[in-house]
Amino acid sequence: TGVNAVQVISGNFVKSIPFGVRGGIDFKYTGIVQRVNAKRILSLLDQGDIVLLGHLGYSPSAHVFHCRSEEVAVKAATELQAEKLVFFHNGESVVDVSRGRDGGAVVHNLSLKVAERFGDKLMKELGETDGRVRHSDADPMTQWKRQFLDYILCAIKAVSA
Repeated sequence: TGVNAVQVISGNFVKSIPFGVRGGIDFKYTGIVQRVNAKRILSLLDQGDIVLLGHLGYSPSAHVFHCRSEEVAVKAATELQAEKLVFFHNGESVVDVSRGRDGGAVVHNLSLKVAERFGDKLMKELGETDGRVRHSDADPMTQWKRQFLDYILCAIKAVSA
């Protein structure tokens, strides 16, 4: 490794709090993202380093929590004032059936207004009425739609912040 080698840096950039007890269930080491140390991340990026931002969040009392990757991504994108937020997923795509041949054309990006309408339509289709996506009690046949809806809602949140 030379002096000018690119370094990949990870650390406790994500501050979190415990999710707690909900409906009589103790979620133990599940956390809610409070903030991302954007100042430190930007400093490392300015030095030419690559920042590896994982799903683990750390509390001020040194507890480690599993946080949803989507929440970490949204908080990081918001606090870093990112120009793009990219989610990798299992291969499902939004297809516009009114365009293209053979069943439609894959949509690679959506305006905020279109994404909000699509999210609302998908929430109604899945019976989600309170803005939350439930995965644990999901029918396996609709699980991919729920995950995709989760991505859409996270992207809307990041762009709207």
